[in-house]
Amino acid sequence: MLSLDRYEDKLSESGYRVFTISVEESKRRKHYYLGLEHIFYALTVVDENFLGEIFKELKIDKKNVAKLLNDFMMSSEQYIGEGMKITLQTRNLFKNAYDYAQSSGRNLIESTDFLMVMFQESNSVPTKVFKNLGVDSVIIADKIFQKMREKRYRSDENRRKYDLPYTLRQHAINLSKLAIMDKLSLVFGREEEITRVMEILCHIGRPNSAIIVGEPGVGKTAVVEGLVRKIELEPYNVPPRLRNKIIVNLQMNSLVAGTVFRGMFEDRMEKIINEL
Repeated sequence: MLSLDRYEDKLSESGYRVFTISVEESKRRKHYYLGLEHIFYALTVVDENFLGEIFKELKIDKKNVAKLLNDFMMSSEQYIGEGMKITLQTRNLFKNAYDYAQSSGRNLIESTDFLMVMFQESNSVPTKVFKNLGVDSVIIADKIFQKMREKRYRSDENRRKYDLPYTLRQHAINLSKLAIMDKLSLVFGREEEITRVMEILCHIGRPNSAIIVGEPGVGKTAVVEGLVRKIELEPYNVPPRLRNKIIVNLQMNSLVAGTVFRGMFEDRMEKIINEL
C-alpha cells in the first residue's frame, strides 16, 4: 500500500499535485514504485514556469532535460510486489521537504520545498540528468535557492513582513530586508559570538537582552549582521524562537535630530515601542 506516514496530510495544494502526478506517472509507465525521477517529472509540470526561468538563466534546453529524464525512466525496472513501493530516497525527500517548510514557518509542504531539497541526493536520477548535461547539481540547487529567495521577497505577504511601520521606517534600517536581498556582507570567523548571542536571546525566565561591547572596528556590527543572515538565509540552523524575527538597526542620530522641544524625543521613542 502507498504510504508516506505522517506526510500525506502535510501537503499544500501544490505539494499534493506533485504527489498525485508523480504517482500517476509511475503507474502509467508500469513502474509501481515512487522514485525521485517521478517526483521531478511532476515538478516539471507543476512548477514549469519556475524551472523554465532557471533553465533559461543557466542556458539549459528544457527539451534535453525532458529527453534525458524520459531515457532514465524508460530504463527503470518494474517493481514486482504488493501495492506501490516508496523508495528510501523518496521518504528522505518528504522528510527533508517538511523540515524545510517548518524552518520557513509553514506546516504544509509546497511544491517548491521539494525542489529546494531535491538535489541533496547525489546519486538520484534528477542529479544524473543534469550531470549528463554538464551542469553540477550544486549550481542547480543554488539557483533554485536564489529564485526562491527572490520569490519570497516579492510576495505580498512578505512585503508586509519586511516593510516597517511608519515611525520605525523613518529612524531605522531593516537589516532582515537587506539580508533577504543579499545586501549584507558575508561574515567569517564569528560563529562562536553569533551562537552565544542566539543563546542569550533564547533564554526563558530571565533577562535575555544581548549587549555587544568593544572598541571601534573589532566587529560588533559583523556579529549582528551575521545573526541576521543566519535567521533569514539559514533558518534551519536557528532556534525556533528566533525564526521569522525582524532585526532593525535603530539610527540614534536620526532619532535625536530635530528634537528641539521638550518631549519630542520621548514621543518618538514611545511611537517606536508601540510599533514593535
